[in-house]
Amino acid sequence: RPHVWLVFGMLLSLCLLRPGSVSAQLLGNEQKCVNTANKNAQKIGDAQGKDISSCIKDGAKGRLGTQTIEECTISDPKGKVD
Repeated sequence: RPHVWLVFGMLLSLCLLRPGSVSAQLLGNEQKCVNTANKNAQKIGDAQGKDISSCIKDGAKGRLGTQTIEECTISDPKGKVD
């Protein structure tokens, strides 16, 4: 999952980079880009949180088979994060 955050960081950097002077305020399209990136990051965080919660619950109930809780949390069991 670290690659998800790397891609997010790169996209956010692209939104903020522009040739010329640096300004404390963002232009309308730049702010829109940052807002979209933030919303998408929140969705990723929500999906990861649900996956981790499910892994912990399933691990506590012995439903992970040979997989550990840690292995479950990094495997994206429902395929929602990648």
